[in-house]
Amino acid sequence: MIKFLSRLLSVLLLVVFISACETDEFFDEEEEPQAQGEAVFGIRGDLTLADYEAIATNNSPYNTDDHPDFSPVVCFTYSIDGSDDYEFVATGVLVKEDWVLTAGHNFFISEDQSRPADPRGFLVNVGIDPNNPESTYEVSNLIFHPTWLEDDDVFGKANDLCLVKLSRPITGITPAQINATTDEAIGAILWYAGFGDYSTQPGQNPDLYSKKHAIQNTLDRKVSGIQSVSSAGTYE
Repeated sequence: MIKFLSRLLSVLLLVVFISACETDEFFDEEEEPQAQGEAVFGIRGDLTLADYEAIATNNSPYNTDDHPDFSPVVCFTYSIDGSDDYEFVATGVLVKEDWVLTAGHNFFISEDQSRPADPRGFLVNVGIDPNNPESTYEVSNLIFHPTWLEDDDVFGKANDLCLVKLSRPITGITPAQINATTDEAIGAILWYAGFGDYSTQPGQNPDLYSKKHAIQNTLDRKVSGIQSVSSAGTYE
């Protein structure tokens, strides 16, 4: 079972991991070899995108207690204006049968939009491949964290959260468990899963959405004392 909120970014930011790190830019050829123990960031050069996709299927050997159940991780295909163009793609996680948790910036960025995306232009795709989903669901409402709608410095101070109300419950999938504590130990393994854009990667069809893919990382820090403020109150 995937734990959230401390792992929320793990689910939502995989699109950054995939699209921002080209394998041929993993290392700068002019740099000196890194010292032992120094952190390295980027896509591993010894793994293919198919390896990341295989982990997210939860098929053998990725169906053990060492791997979370990735089935609550769903794919949004959507438009901003409510049409059926579905020109955008995003990741969310089912936290109740008819509620999906995701990032607010997927559907509203104040400096670029006058109002949030229209829920009528949404499809929620269940399964590992949004090009051939196991099932699809429509959206009835978007509920943003108050600070995401009100703060002028949203990426610096606001809570980048949005709850998506589905038009009908998703059946056959156990919702992810929300982690409401801060007791995870430094060094704990965290899992990332989601749908990114790697259409420019070698061997990929640029006209298709990415399949669900997953990786793991290590919790190396915790930050406390961060506050955000809106007309609805102060949040920590």
